[in-house]
Amino acid sequence: MTVLSTFTTAVKALSVGHSAPQSISGSILHNTDAEFLAPCTVLPEYQSTPQTQQITVSPAKGGELRLQATLEDYFDAPQIDNTKWISGYSNPAYPGVEMPQIVDGVLRLNANYLRARHAFAAETPIRFFETRARFVTAPDPLAYGDLGFYRSMPPLRAVTETSSIRLFVAQTAIEADIPRHLYVRTKDGPFFPSDPPTTGVIDTAVDNWGASSAAQMAGLNQFRLYTIRWDQSETHYLIDGSPIVTTTEGASKPLPHGGVSTLPTYVFLYSQDPTFFGGGRSPVLVDWVRAGAYATQGSYLSCVFDAGELVNWSRIALSANIPQGTSVTVETRTSQDGAIWSGWYTAGVSESGASTLSMVNPGGRYFQYRVRLSSTSVMDTPEVEFVEAFYFGAQKLRVNPAVAYVNPLDQKQFNAETLDLNDEVIGGYQPPIQWAVVNDGGTIDNQGLFTAGVLSGRFTDTVLATSPGLLSGAATVNVGYAPDVHIALCCEGKEGVPITLTASLKNRDESLPPVLGWGAAIFEWDIDGDGRFDDLVGESVTHVFPKTGEYEVAVLVTSGLGFTNTASTTIAIANVAPQIVAIHVDSPVTVGKVVTVEVHAVDVPSAILTYAFDWNSDGVFDAPDQLSNQMTTTYDAPGVKTITVRVRDDDGAETLGTTEVQVELLRLFLPVIER
Repeated sequence: MTVLSTFTTAVKALSVGHSAPQSISGSILHNTDAEFLAPCTVLPEYQSTPQTQQITVSPAKGGELRLQATLEDYFDAPQIDNTKWISGYSNPAYPGVEMPQIVDGVLRLNANYLRARHAFAAETPIRFFETRARFVTAPDPLAYGDLGFYRSMPPLRAVTETSSIRLFVAQTAIEADIPRHLYVRTKDGPFFPSDPPTTGVIDTAVDNWGASSAAQMAGLNQFRLYTIRWDQSETHYLIDGSPIVTTTEGASKPLPHGGVSTLPTYVFLYSQDPTFFGGGRSPVLVDWVRAGAYATQGSYLSCVFDAGELVNWSRIALSANIPQGTSVTVETRTSQDGAIWSGWYTAGVSESGASTLSMVNPGGRYFQYRVRLSSTSVMDTPEVEFVEAFYFGAQKLRVNPAVAYVNPLDQKQFNAETLDLNDEVIGGYQPPIQWAVVNDGGTIDNQGLFTAGVLSGRFTDTVLATSPGLLSGAATVNVGYAPDVHIALCCEGKEGVPITLTASLKNRDESLPPVLGWGAAIFEWDIDGDGRFDDLVGESVTHVFPKTGEYEVAVLVTSGLGFTNTASTTIAIANVAPQIVAIHVDSPVTVGKVVTVEVHAVDVPSAILTYAFDWNSDGVFDAPDQLSNQMTTTYDAPGVKTITVRVRDDDGAETLGTTEVQVELLRLFLPVIER
């Protein structure tokens, strides 16, 4: 698997190149059924074998974990399991054939059959059948064979009963009604010896390999996954995980097949003709079979594993097939002594394919994992093909904090964490620590409590933590003071007018020189009040506030040694009244003619302006505040009329302006008539 091989390579790479100290690393791998089921050799008195609940450790695909089915057989035993199966001959013409044989883990059917003892009926209304099987062994021709659900006796036995069948049927000779070597058949109801074999059946020809007989034989000459999914009303047939390809030739019917799931039926594996019949026939070969209903949840609990010393169990890799509606969850726990265990920690819910999950359990010498499988459908199960848990030994110390800021003569507590080869913390691992100060700046006690000296400065890697067998860790200490910072304004703030903000510094300790321990200070400003100092940079900055109001501004100052401090202030931004740029009016006009007045004013872009009009400047605004800057009126008497306009912003500031209109009587011009 890609993830597994890549991660194993990384582990090997981490295990070399560290001359001191030499730390252990390794993994625990389960990818076969023998490994999943191996007896426990570590703390066997605590747990002697892996524990399963509603889980099958299947040898399929080399070994996998899956939910337990009602019936399953992998034919690994040398003999047929008579607690699961009834066996016998199929064809009354050949009653002396040998019984079904298991050869190298594969069931061989030669004119005989296996029928499950378990009967399925109304109590299992949703069920499945799946098998990995092969109908043809070239160069021998195909024999008549059935795989799926059938009545209590084989097809050639004349027994009257009421039951159901759901079958993959292989036929030696292609018939006109079913023009393929393989078809699927559904029937519900009574079986009468006198009825034709097709009475009441629904047949669908399988067209996966086309119409050519040779191509069909080649397709059947391989182990394939044959699946039946059967619920209360429909039956679906699949090959290698995909719905079968069908043909409409002859009497072939479309899928899905209808029907019920209340009548009795049995899992059935069948071969009709012996291998010596008619010049030779292929046996039906079955690698494994599963049928019925899967448990909806189950778990696998591994043995206890011993790394030999306290390590970090931090990675677990697995490969899984997880159909929709199913899930795989991995849980882990650790112990330092094999007696007291941590709680179970969830490493994560896996996705289909290969993946590596991070474990969060504490470090420990002993380790155990648990895989939980679940499904929302009794016809589906997730499959886990391998699990590999990786562990990494202690490698070095990390001192926290890595950089500390301490006032002269003040104290700071340090602690040390143990890291593995991946620079990850080993939780719960507390080796003996020796503390020392190696580059001045103060003193430290055996518990990691640091006391700063009186001299300011940066003391690089001065706090040192060591422990036998581990690489040491160090921390830097900055001794000094954070400067006091104050904000000053250049002038009164007005909307739309630039204002300069200046940060001034002074020592908290007035007895010290003004810049002792500061170095070059950095000033970062929060102007928009979002709490982030990312708007402006500099000791003095200029900003335009677009609207009247109160604004909270703050500055963060960082000294050359890294000490920080903040200051904030509230800036009051005063309103600025709008300005009238021009008033346009029609003049002169005659009595009764419409007069249009248009006002042009400016303010800050964020201001909303309204306009009012007093047509005779008597102090009463005949047209009250409106958003339009244009208004009309008429006059019924001649004279010079004074108009007052008012422009007001949404903060209440206003400006007045006037203009005049010359109103004249109507002038009548008569034409001159010559006599």
